[in-house]
Amino acid sequence: MEDNLKNEIVKNIFSKFLLINENIPRQKFMSLQDKSFLLYDKLSFETDEKQFNNNIYGCQFLISENPLKIILGDCSADSHEYCLIVNLKDSPVYGLYIDYDNNLSFIKYKFQDLEWLDCSTYLQATFLAAMEQIKDTNLSPSKCKEYEAELKLLKEIINEVNDEGQED
Repeated sequence: MEDNLKNEIVKNIFSKFLLINENIPRQKFMSLQDKSFLLYDKLSFETDEKQFNNNIYGCQFLISENPLKIILGDCSADSHEYCLIVNLKDSPVYGLYIDYDNNLSFIKYKFQDLEWLDCSTYLQATFLAAMEQIKDTNLSPSKCKEYEAELKLLKEIINEVNDEGQED
């Protein structure tokens, strides 16, 4: 039950950024994969068969004079996989992963330089509510600037995905 709820929460968050095709009203929000949010950096990785250099996207919102930065890494090789970092200054950082084709996902958080921790159902729901509020406020996103810290976090959360995959 808890895994199913987690998967639905993560799917909902990704669909809010118009990344996966769920039947959720689209309102006036632009997809995070819009070319205006495309960053110069690439997500490079290799599978047994091929080398990938996938896109990374980033947007930011200004909330009470603090930037909320959202970075998306396209981890797709042979399925639709994405990692998302959400970072508001002086708050926990959230990292989300979804493999839409295989119905796998997780949501984790971390404080400063500590390790990534699994989110409880309560934290997942709270994070979902926060993402809903961003959409409801009609804030206008701009292309992410100065995102080196978030890029490092994106790579960390991708390593978490790989570590969890090896444990299975």
